[in-house]
Formats: sequence, C-alpha cells, structure tokens
Amino acid sequence: MKIRTLFYACLRIVIGSYLVLYGLYNVIQYSTFLERVDQYFVKAHFFDITFLEALAPLVPFEAFIIGLFLVIGFFTKRTLKIGVFLFSFFSLFLIDVGRLDYAIIYAVIVFIMAILLLKDNYNLYSIDFRRDSFLFL
Repeated sequence: MKIRTLFYACLRIVIGSYLVLYGLYNVIQYSTFLERVDQYFVKAHFFDITFLEALAPLVPFEAFIIGLFLVIGFFTKRTLKIGVFLFSFFSLFLIDVGRLDYAIIYAVIVFIMAILLLKDNYNLYSIDFRRDSFLFL
C-alpha cells in the first residue's frame, strides 16, 4: 500500500513539474506563444469565440498555477478537478485547429489527472485544506 501512495505522490509531482516548466517556458517566450495562439484561432471552426480568444493568453499562467499547486500538494483534489476540465477543453480546442500532436499530450495529462482524481490518495502526501490550511498563516 505504501508503494502505491508513493507512486501517486511521485506522479502528482511529475505532472505538476511538467506544467510548471511548460508555463514558465511559455511565459518566457510569451510573444511566440501569442503568435501561435493567433494562428490557432484563425484555423478554429467550432471554438471561434471572441471570449475564448480573449482568455487564451492566460493559458501559461493557468498551467503554471495548476502545476505549482500539484507540486506542493495544495488543494490537490480541487486542483485536479480544475485541471481535468481545463486540459480537456484545451485538447478539444487543439483537435479543432488540427494540432493532433499537442492534443494527444493534453489528453495524456487529462488521463493521468483523472486517474489521480479517482484514487483516494490525494491527501496522503499533500496539504489537507480542511485541516492544515490554517498552518500556512
């Protein structure tokens, strides 16, 4: 049982680290990221919505925050729920614009996050927000 719990924690930290690095890379190369997003919205058919285009520049910051929360184990269950929702949407958007390679990467992340969410080990090596959140103050 302890090996499964450690594997869960390591997988959570690996996915979180990937998202932190992905977010940092896109923030450092922010102008390139914005150009790529503009090209995607030109190709979009189903997701060609102005509201989504206005929110798209926030994607690297969202990935960074979700990854950071997963790495430190802060609000792990809620972070996984938000991550599954957002990255599922990103996968569908990338399929719409014809970028299957990136869509598969996001789909794998969604799959791993869903597995982590379905297991009940998310509070064993993370901060339990009902019990330990007052210790941060």
